[in-house]
Parts: sequence; C-alpha cells; structure tokens
Amino acid sequence: MRILFVPQCLPPVLGGGEWHALRISECLAAEGHSVRTVTSNLLHVLDAGHRGAGVEFGPPHERSGGLEIIRHRYGSGFVRFLLRSRFSPLPGRGMARRYIRRGWNRDFERRVERELDTFQPDVVLTMAHLCQSVRVVYRIWQRRRFPLVYVPLTHVHDPLSRSAEMRAKFLGADAVVTNTCFEKAWLAREVGVEPERMFVGLLGTDPHEGPPAAPEHVLFLGRLTLEKGIDELLAAMELLWGAGHDHRLVLAGGRFRLTSRIDALLDALPPDSRARIELREDVSEAEKADLIRRAACVVLPSKQESFGLVLLEAWSHAVPVVAWDMPLFREIVTDGEDGLLARLEDAPDLARAIHALAGDPERRLALGARGRETLRTRFSWTEVAQRYVAACEHARRHPVSGCAR
Repeated sequence: MRILFVPQCLPPVLGGGEWHALRISECLAAEGHSVRTVTSNLLHVLDAGHRGAGVEFGPPHERSGGLEIIRHRYGSGFVRFLLRSRFSPLPGRGMARRYIRRGWNRDFERRVERELDTFQPDVVLTMAHLCQSVRVVYRIWQRRRFPLVYVPLTHVHDPLSRSAEMRAKFLGADAVVTNTCFEKAWLAREVGVEPERMFVGLLGTDPHEGPPAAPEHVLFLGRLTLEKGIDELLAAMELLWGAGHDHRLVLAGGRFRLTSRIDALLDALPPDSRARIELREDVSEAEKADLIRRAACVVLPSKQESFGLVLLEAWSHAVPVVAWDMPLFREIVTDGEDGLLARLEDAPDLARAIHALAGDPERRLALGARGRETLRTRFSWTEVAQRYVAACEHARRHPVSGCAR
C-alpha cells in the first residue's frame, strides 16, 4: 500500500505528537508499505496562532527503505523574525505576518497536491488537531476525494474539539484513528463518529534493558507551557519542600513562545525553592534518556493530553510515573502497580504520590519494573502499525465519499 502522510511536524522537535508521527511513519514502512511523509521544516510555521516558528530542524529530504521524508523549507531569517517579533517598532508587522503565512499555506497546499500527482497514494493519512497541515489536506480532499485517514490526537477538554470545523473533519474522514478507547468513546458520544469508522491505535515505545540509575530528581518532560500543568507540579513540590523533603525537580522539554510564563513562575519562587529546580530546554534524545534513567519518577501533570507518550518513555527505562486520576490515564496506568494516580487538581495528593516514589526506593523499583512489563505486553509498535494499516484498508474499501481504490 502506498501511504501519503501529512503530519504537523517531525523530530528533532521534542514533543509526543512529533515522535508519534515519526514512529508511525517508520513502522508502516517496516511493515512493507511505501510511505512518503510530507511536512514543513519549522514548528507551527503555517499556524497563525503561533509565533515561535524560527528554528529550522531536520534535513529537507530523507529516505530509508520504504520511508521517504520531505520537509519543505520556508523563509529567510528576516521573514522568520517578522513572524516571531513581539516588538512594536515594526509598522504593519501583523499584516505582514498574515500575508506571509497565507502565502506559505498556499505554497504548502500546492506542494502536497503535487505529491498526490507524483506519488499516487492509495490512502492519505494526516494528523493532528486543527493544524494547517490538516486543513491543507482537507482543502485538497474537497476537490479530489481520495481515501482519507484522520488522526486527531483529541484533547477532550479543548473547546476546539467540539467545534463545527472539527466535527466536519471527523465526519468527512473515511477512517479515524484514536489513541485510546476513551477517546473513541468520547468521539462517538460527543461528535457522533460511527464506531465502525474508528480504530484505537494506541502508542508504543521500545524498552531499554538494565535497571534504572540511582534516583537523583523528580522529572517533568514535555513542552514547557502552562497547559502541561507545570504550575500545579510546582505547587506540589513547594508542599514537599515545606515539609522538609529535598527532592530536586528537573523541568525538561522544548521551549515555545509561551514558555515565558514558566520563566515568570520560576522567578516568583522563593530562592530556596528556585535553587532546587533545574530548567533544561531543547534536550537531545540522549539527554532525555539520561534524565529519565536518573529520575525517581516521571510526572505528567497535564489535563490536556491525547495520550501521554512520556509515560511509555519512562516505563522503557523501568521508571514509574505519576499522573492525574482521569479516564485517559486510568486506561494507561494501573494505580499502585506501574504508577500512581493523584486526585485531579489536588496539589497535596500530587505531592503525596511523588513522595511515595521519590522517598521509597524499593517501591520505585517495583513499580518501574511492572511499568516496563506493561510496555512489553500492551504497547508494541508493531501492533500499533497493524492497527493503522487496518484503518487505511478500511478507508480504501469503505469510503464515506465513494472513492474506493
């Protein structure tokens, strides 16, 4: 099967969605399918709501076996400065941003349409949310009606997930891949997507052999923005420090425009508390693995997740996890067996869960080992790829738009 995949971004940007897209591309190719993945070379470069679009990443063209990755390059340094600038001395910069992005969107649409003509895919796969890559695919789909698989990575607490535009995309796709059974049930109930068109893909990661290192810190790993719950994590750590515990905290992840709010939170902390926190920005894969391996636990305090790949990354190193007690995380983490779940938005309970692992080395090792076993038995990339193949086959054979191939 020939699959054209149009995601928002690919690594080396640090983010679960970006790594998800890359691994899906690789695993589909490993299953013997011909995969061409088309994206841009700048994070959020096409999205009007983001200004942090100034760092280029990745080569423009990669090929490995059945996988081909094409990153379209955009803009000079000055143009990217116009997109990023928050300074007022540039008259008309807002209008310039709109014209630049509008031109880039039209250009990206033309490029994707050319890939359709030259690659002749059996199915098109796109993700996630309402990013411009998804909008571009749907605009072309309106004209050409090819078999289409949509991977929304739904954040159910985000009002956009219930918007008319999202509803139209869900109902227009020939197949929808959800990350979890919870997401599938929510889309069936709240949006009206037929269950037979939805496939639960889950995620995967590869376990690392050997025991974790001696614990040195509590770790947050993800995008450095408030939507990830960093403010509530800081409140929990302040409670632990106030009770006399000396657990160090490492905040590691990609820096974005709104990371300045995290900077402000850290600057407002008492000096003793701030001295216990290390901020690590834009870490490499090797650095990320080392930080996880030396963590007493990995904490995911976000309430806006479509899955939480960092949970699996922690288990791959036999490190236990802490997350909120929400339907999404209850589907992944078994409380008390491979991680701990804290009562939602309850900083004291989050502090309790963190200390239960960071302050008890034996329990940390036991839950971490069970987490790695959970990873082996439930979250295999090979099985994930097969579920995506099933969705692609369904889109070809049972198209909503009557365009079977």
